[in-house]
Amino acid sequence: MLFEKYSDAELWSAIRDDNTKAFDALFERYWSAIHTTAFSYLNDADASAEIVQEIFLTLWQNSTCIKSVK
Repeated sequence: MLFEKYSDAELWSAIRDDNTKAFDALFERYWSAIHTTAFSYLNDADASAEIVQEIFLTLWQNSTCIKSVK
């Protein structure tokens, strides 16, 4: 399945069903933007990458609690 073409809402629906490929697609879609934002505040690439990892880890661990995205 090519999740890269799915909307965010479609990805979250799949993620709530524990679909790791959908989560990978979401990660690829937003990693750079989140990292760039974190880096603009921290000016530290490693710390920014850690923050991004923590964000996505938290999202995965709580994916069943996330309501539908519109």
